[in-house]
Parts: sequence; C-alpha cells; structure tokens
Amino acid sequence: MESVLKTEVYSKPLVSIVLPTYNRAHLLDGAIQSCLDQTWKSIELIVVDDGSSDNTEEIALAWAARDQRVCYVKQENGKIPRALNTGFKIANGSLLTWTSDDNYYEQNAIEIMAMALQQHDQVGLVYCNVTVVDENNNITEVSIRSSKSISVENCVGACFMYRRSIAEIVGEYDPQTFLAEDYDYWLRISKLAPIYHIPDVAPYRYRVHKQSHTNIRGAEAEIQAALVRVKYAGTKRERRIIMADGHRRAGTVLRTLGHHRAAFRHYIKSVRLNPYRAISWRGLVAVRELFPGCASQSTIQQELTKWV
Repeated sequence: MESVLKTEVYSKPLVSIVLPTYNRAHLLDGAIQSCLDQTWKSIELIVVDDGSSDNTEEIALAWAARDQRVCYVKQENGKIPRALNTGFKIANGSLLTWTSDDNYYEQNAIEIMAMALQQHDQVGLVYCNVTVVDENNNITEVSIRSSKSISVENCVGACFMYRRSIAEIVGEYDPQTFLAEDYDYWLRISKLAPIYHIPDVAPYRYRVHKQSHTNIRGAEAEIQAALVRVKYAGTKRERRIIMADGHRRAGTVLRTLGHHRAAFRHYIKSVRLNPYRAISWRGLVAVRELFPGCASQSTIQQELTKWV
C-alpha cells in the first residue's frame, strides 16, 4: 500500500509555490503551513526572504529542516518582482504559482488549480475567487473575480496557477511594475494563451489588515496598474482614458480610507484627463460635498479650468 500511495503522489505534476516575504515573521508560519497542508502533495515551496531584519530566517529554516519540500533563499531587499524572479529561477515544477506571506490557501486550492490546467490543456493560466478575511480571520466577503477582459482590469486576483512552458516564453517579472507586477505578467500571458476562471470556488484567504498593501498602498497600486495598461494601449486617447480611470480608482480607494484631500487630487486629475466620464465627476462632487474642507472653491475652479 505504501508504494502505491507514493506512486500516486509523485506521478502528479510538481507544483512550485514561491513565497516572497519581508519582515512578517509573525505571519509566516500560517502561510507556510497552508502550503504544506495541501491535498496535492507534489509541491515544492520556495521561501524568498527579501532582506528581512526580523526572525524570518530562523522560522523559514526551521520549516526547511522539518520538511524537505521547503527551500529557503535570502536576498538583499529588492521588492516583490525581484523576489519572485529569484524564486522561480530555482523552481523545478511544471506548474507555477506564488502566494503572499499574509494570506493562505485552503487545503484543496492547489489541487483545484492543477486539475483545471490538466483538464484544459490549451489554457495558460487559471484563477479562482478568493475569500476576504480581516485581521482576526473573520470572513468579510467572497470576492467573485470579474469576467471583464484582463485588458480592462486585473480579473485574476490572488489565487492562480500557470504553466512553466508559458513562463519560459513570457520571461521574468518586471521590477518596474512593483505593486502591479502580477497584472503585468497576466497581460503578457494572455497574449500567448487563454486564461480561465474556475467558477464557484474560493480556496484562498486574502487577509486585509493595517499593514497590507491593499490598505497602505492601494491608491499607488491603482496608478501602477493603469501605467501597465498604458503600455499596451494603441493611441494617445486610449492612454488618457486609461490614466483617467486609474486616478478615479485611486481616488475611490483614498476616499474609502478617509484621505479626502488626496482623494480629491486624484479625482481632479481624472476629470482633467477625461471630462466625459460621469463616475469621476460623482466621486469629485461626493468628496467636495461631504468634506468641504478638502479644497476651496477657488482651487476647484483653477484646477478644472486647466482643461476647459
């Protein structure tokens, strides 16, 4: 029986999971545990320490000593795109994915995605819905990934898997696209092969907390995503519309977080770039009416007359 089980496990394609981390030792155990607890046992986990100054190294090495599927690598701080490139350079799997140190997989996540890629042999990348949780791991919502074209927005999200054969053509993650390195990569994949949304499952816990990029750098990420879309735009008009939408999205993020002056500035930029987009005007008016101290009337007039 033992030999039969081993054959069954290791006949499955190897999945390489890269886990970039930086100064989040207090969250690392949970992220690593969720990778190793997968029902799909044919995995390797590559923890890439992006120059942490806490006890990340101690924790990761302890896991590597207990489980031979764990590999630990440390580099000078270079941010997520460079950490991903470091990890995937030593990856051995024919199927690839990566996760964040503050999130974790449900036990069947890797199996769901690996099976989907096996069943859809023309597909280059698959992705799932995600379950959003707060700092205390309470579920706040299930994020149903958009069916919009990936050229319009990052419909893939945080739970995904793609083929090594595709990655070898696409190349490395672009360090210049930090905060939107994933989106840029998915766009590049989509130009080579179809991407596929796995419906009705959300096997990934996406944690939103005070130190998450969603909160700290959400507006910056929206601008970076817009800059990624601009790279593939065909005309100057398309680029203006894309950047207007990026500023509108950034304004909405900041307004939600209560940063009303900063939100106002992004809404102003949005309507200047594309004055025919009603949703940008609604955001601008909402900030001005609810928080009149965010800008004087003369400031508004000066800003708006720049495009009249």
